[in-house]
Amino acid sequence: MGPIDPATGEFVRQEISRALDSLVKSVQMEIQDEVEFLLLRIERDSMGSESETKQIIEIAVSILAKLIRPRQGDYAWMVNVERRGALLDSEVGGRAG
Repeated sequence: MGPIDPATGEFVRQEISRALDSLVKSVQMEIQDEVEFLLLRIERDSMGSESETKQIIEIAVSILAKLIRPRQGDYAWMVNVERRGALLDSEVGGRAG
């Protein structure tokens, strides 16, 4: 896949923030694994319903799938949905081969 540069990571974070504006408190990103992996932490104000959390994951995944190229033999990204530091749900993706 190649490295994930900070500008790309920030663009992805902004796109997800815009798409989830009414559903989440904040979206933070961290580039890891020698710039090959993007971790997104999505913070909710409230627990909300399971269906809302699933919707948040689906929206974030659809944006990541369009903007981050798959990583050969390993995952390229992970989305964590959290509330007050507690993990509500997560999904990994972006794996090729």
